[in-house]
Amino acid sequence: MRFIRRTLLCLVVGVTAFGAAGWGLKPRPTWSVPLESGPIHEMFLSHSLAGQNHEPIWIEANDLSDVTVDAKSYIAFDPRTGKRLRSWTKPPEWRPDSEIPDSDRLLLFRSAKENPDGSGAEFWNVYVDPTIEPKLIRMEGEWKIADDYIHAWRAEYVDGGLIVQRRRMSDGAALPPITLKGQLPDSRGRRIDYSANQNLMAVAKARDDDDEGGFEAILIEASSGRVVRTLKPDLTDKVVKGPLTSVHFGGVGESVHLWAGVSPNFGSWEFRVSDGAPIVAHPVTPPKDAEGKVDFDYDLSDVDGQVVVANCIEPPASWVTLHRADETETQWHRIPAAVSLEYQIVCTVGGSAKSDHVVGAMATRIPQTDRMIVQTAEPSLTAMVPGALKGWLPGSLPAEEKEAVCRWHDWKTGAWRDVGCRHPDYVQVRTNELIVIASDAKEATVLESYPLPPRDPKPPAIIITALCMAGTWWLCARRYGRRMRLAGLTRSGR
Repeated sequence: MRFIRRTLLCLVVGVTAFGAAGWGLKPRPTWSVPLESGPIHEMFLSHSLAGQNHEPIWIEANDLSDVTVDAKSYIAFDPRTGKRLRSWTKPPEWRPDSEIPDSDRLLLFRSAKENPDGSGAEFWNVYVDPTIEPKLIRMEGEWKIADDYIHAWRAEYVDGGLIVQRRRMSDGAALPPITLKGQLPDSRGRRIDYSANQNLMAVAKARDDDDEGGFEAILIEASSGRVVRTLKPDLTDKVVKGPLTSVHFGGVGESVHLWAGVSPNFGSWEFRVSDGAPIVAHPVTPPKDAEGKVDFDYDLSDVDGQVVVANCIEPPASWVTLHRADETETQWHRIPAAVSLEYQIVCTVGGSAKSDHVVGAMATRIPQTDRMIVQTAEPSLTAMVPGALKGWLPGSLPAEEKEAVCRWHDWKTGAWRDVGCRHPDYVQVRTNELIVIASDAKEATVLESYPLPPRDPKPPAIIITALCMAGTWWLCARRYGRRMRLAGLTRSGR
């Protein structure tokens, strides 16, 4: 009986120690800083460069106190400490087409089409270094941004070829032009794109042998004008009518995308730049254990693999996969949570209505890894408490019935870990950290950084639990031994 009581006591101590250790060792932010208060809406400036750990965190803050004025500020933070580096408010009348964060500056671009006078493109360069004044660069004519985000370019067609003009966006200085001649016969379907990262021009045109439907693209070395290779789409299963619509480089220039035709007779193709091989995307197949209708949500952040989420509302379940273009069969991992699923709300002319698309879980791939961040809406602790007792709950518990949870998932090992953040409004996934804009217990908006991969509290919690249970057993045995010795002395004294 003594051993049973001692064992039960050790179990109680162990469970208590495991819970306390797990709570004490749960993932917490590396740093947390408050954001602006008042009627201000803050969000990240998302971009391909934002996934780099050393890149500053750029936030766009919209002042909603006067909706008639476009009062927008841009704030840069140090990703290591959360220190505010730069804050700049744009002129109210200046509306950018795109906002591109870089390692040393924020680039705001407005094309000639969006410029009120229509005479040229404009570039605001807002530097992270507060000692450097923001610069507005104006270039006459229609310009595009190169994929290195350092240069702007435009093409001028001449007899037998074209001239590509280039300028630095930081100061507008002209660079030596690129002249291409002899490879560009006249064609009504011709399109062009320039990759500064790859030093390549992609020139697409209607093929001479089939002007009604077949198209090809020529890759040309920009510095020399040498033809690298020709990309020819496969039209076996496509009925394409109409001219070529566009050609452009994907990512940082590692792929080329072609579009041709108009709906319903259109086609799209993708080729690898390195060898010209076509990238054939096989369709995603639903999970085998899904019993009802499945809807998919895609993350298109990486070209070498897409994270796809499958949501099924009846019965409720969610899965995630890392799908690559050459995979013929989709492998799924079920999300280990009670995900709150619902039909998506869409805006209509008369207000809003439910669509037939199921939403609930989202996922984002961690750059250059086979890991991902999975966001889910799940029932909060408040939802599990009876209504009569909710008035007695502490203020630290969420008032909402649902809460947003972020989990880290390793696709290769199948490991799942809670990142630790709650109530995130916006997330930015980086290689070694998750940056979130969230609301704290006092409804204030904060900017926080959580390490990736998140620390797993279970191993140290198990060690602490084992030590506490062993210590409890030792103390009980020591106390029992002392009591037995005192009893023996009492009997011998008699």
